[in-house]
Amino acid sequence: MEPKFFEDLRVGMEFRSALSKPLRTWRLVLYALLTGDRLHKKNLSPGKGRVVQGNFVVAVTGGVLFAVGHFNETLLAQSRKFTWFKKPVYAGERIYAVEEVTALEDVADKKYGKVTLERRTYNERDELVQQTEQEYLVLKRTKEPGG
Repeated sequence: MEPKFFEDLRVGMEFRSALSKPLRTWRLVLYALLTGDRLHKKNLSPGKGRVVQGNFVVAVTGGVLFAVGHFNETLLAQSRKFTWFKKPVYAGERIYAVEEVTALEDVADKKYGKVTLERRTYNERDELVQQTEQEYLVLKRTKEPGG
């Protein structure tokens, strides 16, 4: 997909990721070690296995959405993010996300505009597991000299 500049975006546009690879236990353990997370080191749910850290799901979701390519070269920064954890994700599951443009704000005299996105993350059974509202600063197209 061609990267989207601020001017290319419209409220209501959606971008959908592919399904992630399975969230393997060794990655969850490594994430727990890297973040100092003691809660999830042995957090097992009877019959379902290890619960995946919510912020690990956020990170994987960001990765699968960057694979879509809509902001690969135009995303300047993330300026805010709120995440609601709706349902647990378990080791071995796969996830995907749908990101929707919900608001656009042209920032005068800046090389970027503000883009508000709602990201909905689902497990492989299409159950909503996370909902995130975030604001990105997305580059505007550069005007050609004399144009």
